[in-house]
Amino acid sequence: MSGLDAIREAMALIRMNLNQYDKEISERIARLAEHADVSPRDIREVDDSPDERHWQLGSPQNLVNSRFALKDAIWISGSTRHSFDSDLRSFIRNTFPDEPLREDGEDIITIRPFQCIYIHYTSLEDWTDQCDVLRCNPSFQVNHEERFDCVAINMDNDPLTFGRMLYLLKVPLTVRCNGRHRFGPIVQEIYMATQDYLEELPNF
Repeated sequence: MSGLDAIREAMALIRMNLNQYDKEISERIARLAEHADVSPRDIREVDDSPDERHWQLGSPQNLVNSRFALKDAIWISGSTRHSFDSDLRSFIRNTFPDEPLREDGEDIITIRPFQCIYIHYTSLEDWTDQCDVLRCNPSFQVNHEERFDCVAINMDNDPLTFGRMLYLLKVPLTVRCNGRHRFGPIVQEIYMATQDYLEELPNF
């Protein structure tokens, strides 16, 4: 076999392996999507490049005023539901001090709840790309049973904390930033889970 033939043979073998890998990934995503009752496209939309987040919120719900967001969330403790709006405002002021919030709390904060999150990661067992769907759903699938998945969270004061996702939401905030977009308004998003209650989404 000549050197050129050997190169072509190696290229064909690499292509065959890549095609087989793509097929296995597609089948795995299809099975996961069927089990999670979502579209395979939703799972594939997560950007898993190194400089991008490897998770994405899914199953968005209607926008709601933060004052009434947890009104019907009876699976969450009453004290957490009643103090949610004031706790959220305190969190925003402490984390985003440039965000213009009225001190009297009369401005409206609109949030969007979500019922799942897609997590892309590399398996430490076989080093293949994997995807999991974590659920935060009070009425899941045909049986309408509660589904609140457990998570491991990296907190500043504790390297590893365990919790359960009871409420998942996104808050769009218009703030000012420096650098390339100096003085230009941008949108920052707070991703929150709550147990009683967890302030930041885990860094998987």
